[in-house]
Amino acid sequence: MHTCEIWANCETCESNTSYCLTCPPDRFGPTCEEATTVPFCYHPGAVENAIIEDDNSLRTLGQGQVYFPGEELTYLCIDGYEIEGVSNLVCTLEGEWSNDPPICRVRTAAEKRPILKRTVCPNPIVDPNGAIDYHPPNYPIKNDQGFEAGSQVSFTCNIGYELNGSDSIICLRNGKWTNDAPTCKRMSESSLEIMCPDPSKIQNGGVIVYFRSFRSSNRGLTVVTRLRYDCMDGYRLEGEKYLFCMEDGSWSGNAPRCIEDCGRSTLQAGGKVTYGTNKPAGEFPWTVFLFMNDTKQTCTGVLLDHETVLTAAHCLVYDQDCTIYFGKYMRSTESDDRYVEIRTSSAILKHPEFNINTFENDIAIVKFYPNVSYSRRIEPICMPSPNSPAVNVTPGLKGYVSGWGLTENRLPSSSLMSANLYVQTPETCMAAYQKRYTAIEFSKGMFCAGLPDGNINTCMVGSGSPLVFYNNETNRLVLGGLASHGMSGRCDLPGSYPIFTRVSHYLQWIYHNLNTKM
Repeated sequence: MHTCEIWANCETCESNTSYCLTCPPDRFGPTCEEATTVPFCYHPGAVENAIIEDDNSLRTLGQGQVYFPGEELTYLCIDGYEIEGVSNLVCTLEGEWSNDPPICRVRTAAEKRPILKRTVCPNPIVDPNGAIDYHPPNYPIKNDQGFEAGSQVSFTCNIGYELNGSDSIICLRNGKWTNDAPTCKRMSESSLEIMCPDPSKIQNGGVIVYFRSFRSSNRGLTVVTRLRYDCMDGYRLEGEKYLFCMEDGSWSGNAPRCIEDCGRSTLQAGGKVTYGTNKPAGEFPWTVFLFMNDTKQTCTGVLLDHETVLTAAHCLVYDQDCTIYFGKYMRSTESDDRYVEIRTSSAILKHPEFNINTFENDIAIVKFYPNVSYSRRIEPICMPSPNSPAVNVTPGLKGYVSGWGLTENRLPSSSLMSANLYVQTPETCMAAYQKRYTAIEFSKGMFCAGLPDGNINTCMVGSGSPLVFYNNETNRLVLGGLASHGMSGRCDLPGSYPIFTRVSHYLQWIYHNLNTKM
């Protein structure tokens, strides 16, 4: 492994390869392209008897204040109170705050710690042709005595006027505002006549308005307006991210739309995965945990869309329904956090030609209700297409498998495990099984994968575990197989190759039943 000189954004790679091993922050894929989505955190809320300092300019998505990764908030307790918990909160790349907000408890007389003096900024002077806006927790002090340190206010101008100065200011610890309050300047007659219509809302996304010179009206927005569109988790933007109000009264382009995305992961292209280690949220967001309500057995599945899971048919031979867990990491339900979603199957469809003896056509569709919402821990996998490597799963192709199988001690794994496996030829697998005195037949709907040196515990591949492959063209991971059989015996011996159902062989059957009401 060495420093890469082929691509400017690549940190390390291996010689004679066509992909990067590691990328700088906020870059992804084989050539370390810029990430296409930007996570954000909503304001965590006010804390009683505390003030908030931040360096964030006011941004709104819907009605909530928005912070982007790396931005921080600092909670400070007022006179007579002391902080309990972490005072500094940072917005992380997962769109979550690094800690919960602290609390301010009354300081006892015996505690001789420095007392934080309350800092107040005077009420800013508002132009007579404008108005001041503030949102929780940035309310003025009672009796209109000013604003506490950390408060942030923004300004707008009446119709026919535009801002001259900063559109938002923040109260600092020294009792001064970051800038003087802006003034409202009368717009020219030509500018007054130029209006763009209100932007249309987009489904599964939102729009942020920048540089608005005065309050929106039934006439629309002025030429100084810029719009930025973003999509919710599980969706990607198709079209222009930014639109500008042009001088002819039209927008610079059509409003984009948010289309369902798939196969996004924090995995680096070409990277290696060590099974059994702690996985960051979002690494395998399509992997779901299945609990069979009749037999009490467990399996793994893969999320296809808001209401469909794909798994191995042999998991469901003796069960009429199952419980499905999304965004799960630990096997034990007692360890589930608030981000885990739970559903019960509403319909189960096994392949009509599934053979329990030979494991041919070992594939099943599980429908559930109500639909599950996407998040950074719950997103679907991409299905194979003619342009993806999973259609023709070729020997030597490396994939990522994830699931809840068995540990090296033959005990159920306590957490989600994963590993790199390489596709093998049918001849290699058949020869390996013959050495173990096990007869096996390969159909067109099967393939096997593993490592020839046996330095991986293939029993960790639980039934139904998805094996996914990286698509260099789309920077997405694509479903290739579902763990079917061959995960028993001495799994750590050389030539231990689990057999997978080849998903691309069943695309017609899957799509035929995907939207069918069962």
